[in-house]
Amino acid sequence: MASVASYSRGISTPPPKPARGLRVAFITTYVPNSEPIELLKQTLPAMLATHYPHDTWLLDEGNDDTARILCAQLGVRHFSRSGRQRYNQPEGQFARKTKGGNHNAWYDLYGQNYDFVAQIDTDFVPSRYFLERTLGYFQDPHVGFVGTPQIYGNTAHSLVAKGAAEQTYNFYGPLMRDYMALARHCSLAPITSFESTPSKALVTIAPTLPKIC
Repeated sequence: MASVASYSRGISTPPPKPARGLRVAFITTYVPNSEPIELLKQTLPAMLATHYPHDTWLLDEGNDDTARILCAQLGVRHFSRSGRQRYNQPEGQFARKTKGGNHNAWYDLYGQNYDFVAQIDTDFVPSRYFLERTLGYFQDPHVGFVGTPQIYGNTAHSLVAKGAAEQTYNFYGPLMRDYMALARHCSLAPITSFESTPSKALVTIAPTLPKIC
């Protein structure tokens, strides 16, 4: 019943068209020996193919040779904080071995070059319309984050994935629509989100990348 009530308040309108000429970065992270390089071979081409002019970045925690070669072949920009003491601290903004620390190191060096930054995890394959359907919302000066739904691509081959997918339908359907109707947002930072980063703003991401609702 709660889901039905939430869904009834949801907003179903076409996304606003983005302005032209925005400086956009599309980033994902990679941890060698923890994530297979095969994931990047699916994710990076899909990021590159996303409509709207942008720079695609890989934030590589290990400065992996294979990852660097792949990026060079595809035309993806490669960044690594490996070997840089300033960006590998025991804790804090640049905490080592944390996704937030990896992101913050990149933002510190390159964030000022972009108006907006989109981020996804390495095992995501974005729709080609991902940027076109999110950038336009930032024309509203009160909008700082735009979240997107996700779907599982392997439900036919995994019972666990199928069960997890069933859980997400309610969350990304009526609940997220309800948040939108109430001018609220639940940012799933470790999964997929879109961040507005004006050059004058100070951007700092928690090392653990928590969910923000």
